[in-house]
Amino acid sequence: MKTLALDIDGVIGTINYQKYGINGSDIIYWNYIKDKLGESRFSEIYEKEWKEGNIKIIDNYVSIFIKNCQEMDIRVIVNSVRDLRLVDCTVKWLNKNFGIGVNEIKILGQDALKVKMGYDYVVDDNPLEAISIPLNTILFLIDAPYNKNVNLKGKKNVFRVKNLQDVERNLNLLYCL
Repeated sequence: MKTLALDIDGVIGTINYQKYGINGSDIIYWNYIKDKLGESRFSEIYEKEWKEGNIKIIDNYVSIFIKNCQEMDIRVIVNSVRDLRLVDCTVKWLNKNFGIGVNEIKILGQDALKVKMGYDYVVDDNPLEAISIPLNTILFLIDAPYNKNVNLKGKKNVFRVKNLQDVERNLNLLYCL
């Protein structure tokens, strides 16, 4: 069975940073929010919003996507880099919104890259994943203003996609090969 790491922030859910004076179109590079708010304020807001469950769903297709992946013999593991203090509220949000249980969630420490974890496929919006990807992993990079400038030249195992339906279409093509 193949494995797929599915990121949370920027892929299936997001914090409404407009409440804090940051528009989505302003976020033009990966650490923009941290730079704008400062590391301490960013961490404070991030923790507060997650603990209060104020996370906006970006992609409602998550449950269907996971089911369809299972039919292709692909195990989906929701995989996120976050402080371990946020595990319980993250699990609660995922379960409430998508019916995802604890066995399908893996929380990584800060600065960990999913493409280095041995997954067959990774779905993420982090441009650093594209830079560090090994040849035996396929990355579906969710298109975002802050990853537009990542150099994908020569990266035949990185596919730029808009959403999980695009990922599924690409998986179906790969699955048929």
